[in-house]
Amino acid sequence: MGFMDKSFSSGKSFSFGKLNDRIVGTIISIDESGTTMPNDKGETFAATILEIEVNAEKSISHDQEKELVTLTTGDVRTLWLPENRRQLCRAVQDAVKAAGAREITEGSTIVVVYAAVGEQKNPGFSKPKLFEASYKPAPARTTTMSVDDLI
Repeated sequence: MGFMDKSFSSGKSFSFGKLNDRIVGTIISIDESGTTMPNDKGETFAATILEIEVNAEKSISHDQEKELVTLTTGDVRTLWLPENRRQLCRAVQDAVKAAGAREITEGSTIVVVYAAVGEQKNPGFSKPKLFEASYKPAPARTTTMSVDDLI
């Protein structure tokens, strides 16, 4: 399946347009089924997609034109984690591991911040965006009920 073939409830991806842009919210959907997205050279990269219900009181975003995007509590945004954006993926991975988790789960809280600008390593390329993330696993379900108890 290719880029933009997925239908998510939000239809809007989160953009880290300016330094300190951040998304804070609850993961409501995860797609890691081999979705790919293109770069500006026509190459494609595998991407994991997180759909996040935003806690807008702490979320700040700027679109590509650097205009402030107003988010409200309950807004849903898609966060793409393509394999070619290693620093973003590594920040999320490190946050999940630091929380003592081995995988990303729905119901967990995630914070991702465009925290700094790195050094330009190659002429003609933009300076890399550096990210920080934190992750709080969803609470373990402690109450269970057998479906046989319903009848």
